[in-house]
Amino acid sequence: MLVMAMVLVAGCASVPRAVPPPVVSDPAPVVTTKIEPVLSAEVPGAASPAETPQTKPSRIFGKTDFRGLLKRAYVRLTIEDRERKGPAFFFIIGSPENQSVVPWKEGKVIEPGYFYLDIPPGEYRITRIAIPVGTTMAEEDVAVALDVPEESAVYVGTLIVDGTGERVKFGGVPVVKPGFEYHLEVLDEMPEAIREPGTPEAIGTLKLAKQLFQVESQE
Repeated sequence: MLVMAMVLVAGCASVPRAVPPPVVSDPAPVVTTKIEPVLSAEVPGAASPAETPQTKPSRIFGKTDFRGLLKRAYVRLTIEDRERKGPAFFFIIGSPENQSVVPWKEGKVIEPGYFYLDIPPGEYRITRIAIPVGTTMAEEDVAVALDVPEESAVYVGTLIVDGTGERVKFGGVPVVKPGFEYHLEVLDEMPEAIREPGTPEAIGTLKLAKQLFQVESQE
């Protein structure tokens, strides 16, 4: 009996079990979702970088006329964005032949008289005028506004700064600093400026515009 039971078990093991066929269900439908572009919350409707036109620099031209105490080897003008969004520009008016003795390392040296300068479009203000005095410098605050439209050659006028006297300023570091008294004036001499030999080339294909320096306040 034991032998027969073992044979039966072995016989049952040799018969493969029926495997039920796999259940194939219908594939789920593919759902496509349209993704809308995400724009900056700070600038609604802002264009992508590929759609944003590149702003070309404009050019300003005019004349400087420094008199009295300001008739020095160099005069430095500090020009800042009126909203203070960008860095300041430093323009040093003097002879490029003597750049090695310029007391300031930063800035662009331009010739006295007529000048032609590339500058990004924007709203600016001349905020300081400085001149060398011995081993130091005298610096005074000014407020002369300048508007520069896009892709334009902008005539800004003749900037006359007359240094009328010396003075000593107290406070800050160092406590005693040299200063000067001055008078500012802007003249419209555009016909003369247009006749300058370098002006036609400076204008080139840019739009000619006139935005004179605007004296807001002076010492």
